[in-house]
Amino acid sequence: MSPLSDINLHRKDVPTVLEAALADPYDLTGLKTCTGFATAIMSLDAALGDDIDVARAKTDDEKMGNSAGAIAKSVIGSFIPFRGIIRELSGANAQQKAWERALYAGSVRRAFLKGIGESKGCAYPARSATPQVMAMLDAQRDAALAAKKARKGKPAERTAGAPVEVAFESTPVVQPVNATRR
Repeated sequence: MSPLSDINLHRKDVPTVLEAALADPYDLTGLKTCTGFATAIMSLDAALGDDIDVARAKTDDEKMGNSAGAIAKSVIGSFIPFRGIIRELSGANAQQKAWERALYAGSVRRAFLKGIGESKGCAYPARSATPQVMAMLDAQRDAALAAKKARKGKPAERTAGAPVEVAFESTPVVQPVNATRR
């Protein structure tokens, strides 16, 4: 949580696919084919991220980045006096609870749809991932990661003591100005 989210200025609306899941997680209206189930599950995946059956463990770099960010947010948040009261009065707590309910409902709906898809004999993603599907997804992710490293010009492996090229990129950051708020 950041100071902007504490006073409910950094508010993100809940995606419509999660709102629909919250309204009725077990609705099968319009879902008759495996393609329909796959489409519904992929839209939930887009809002929720990878399902547990295909989620990949984070690398050490990702863990370090996440923990550093969490520590920074915690330190900044600790400077806000009466933070809990401010969050309650600003509606930030209610917004966070709405997100938590929607994420839970979306996860329940995805699991329900995968179960129905599996019972109908559908292929992934309209069912849980098989070991073959997980191996294929891992290979695709590895290839994408290697391509990303290649685009950045980073070698896959470095020799100890070898010089490292450092690239610098300067891009202007311009934030939109809302003329109605002043």
